[in-house]
Amino acid sequence: MRSRGRTRSRRRLPPRRNEGRPAAGAPPARSTFVSKKGKCKKHETRVSWNSEGPAGKNGANGGNGTNGTNGANGAVAGYFASEGLAPSNFVVLPEEVEGIHVLGKTLPAGNYLISAKVETAAEGKNSALIVNACELRDETSKTTLDLSEWDGLLGAFEGGVFVGATTLPLQAALSISSPHVISVQCEDRFDFATSGKVIARRAQIFAVQTSSNS
Repeated sequence: MRSRGRTRSRRRLPPRRNEGRPAAGAPPARSTFVSKKGKCKKHETRVSWNSEGPAGKNGANGGNGTNGTNGANGAVAGYFASEGLAPSNFVVLPEEVEGIHVLGKTLPAGNYLISAKVETAAEGKNSALIVNACELRDETSKTTLDLSEWDGLLGAFEGGVFVGATTLPLQAALSISSPHVISVQCEDRFDFATSGKVIARRAQIFAVQTSSNS
């Protein structure tokens, strides 16, 4: 006789897989080293080393870098004037006469770095004190841009003649909105030499035009 109660059915669980193990009938896992031209057998996968694959696609463009710092001001143009080197090219400086013109140059509107030089020389009959000065001057605006002075005793030369000479440097920065005349002017301030003579010679003016002066 069968009882009329509930019967419980048993669910069969699926068999566990042997993970990491070869399937039934498959050869055991192993590594086989073959030559480059060797062929893989069934259930084998070719693996190679030190081989170069195809080139990948170009990557996206990087973002723009930050702007670099501004470069130094460059030269725009240059201007030059010279008195010349010939022995006959000189200007006599009378004693205590101011502003004797030695050399000049007209500059157009712009910004400039100006450099100039002039040699002053003296001759006398004794070792007397000589004092002279030269200036770089803006003739248009009537202003002095720079000033150099020389004072010293003359040295014995020959035949009772005493001489002395020096080179005076001048320089300035100038910004002008219209053409200006730049000049070198000199004067003999004190001359205690008997029958002495003071001259200015070999003057030069260099003017470099820049984009700006700071």
